[in-house]
Amino acid sequence: YDPPQADRGLFSAGAYPGSVTDSDIVQANVKGATSVEKNRFLRQYNQEVRYVDDLTKDFINVLPKNVLNKTIFILTADHGESFGEHLSYGHANSLYQELVHIPLMMHGPGLSPNVVTRPVALLDLGPTIMGIFGMPPPSSFTGQNLVPALKGVQIEQKMIQTELASSVWPSVGLTSLVAKVRTSALKERGIVALRLANWKVIKKSD
Repeated sequence: YDPPQADRGLFSAGAYPGSVTDSDIVQANVKGATSVEKNRFLRQYNQEVRYVDDLTKDFINVLPKNVLNKTIFILTADHGESFGEHLSYGHANSLYQELVHIPLMMHGPGLSPNVVTRPVALLDLGPTIMGIFGMPPPSSFTGQNLVPALKGVQIEQKMIQTELASSVWPSVGLTSLVAKVRTSALKERGIVALRLANWKVIKKSD
């Protein structure tokens, strides 16, 4: 976590201790983290979140009104982050809620304010975008169209499957050393989670 200079004083009265590196996260998973280290991770992560929040605000503010009036905004994420929950730090090492419970917010013309409380998946995003524009999704799409849910209509509750592949770290181009440490130290590989309503089961390959 390495927030921009302007955000490094947020949520802290002390001096900036330097960026949190991938090696810092690896060591936290291997040896654990002190309360000081955990607070540093969380603080600098929040500083980065604030930076992205400000960029989002700036982007919206520069759009002309005639563009805003015909634009659908969708805000989501690919994963969450662990800060000691289940003795884990970072991401791509488990399928607990702190990593898979992410925001999904939509705003734009034709969308009424509503909160969908049932679990949904990122696989639903494609069919939903197509549905917003009145287009049928391709047959290759496996998710649900959430437009009825946005309008308060009850939709079918489906089981949601989440997977963590065993080759996740080597595939993202990390150095061989870091990838090796990740794979050997974080032995949470080849995991599948199933979620239905308020029930969830996690199955590890080992």
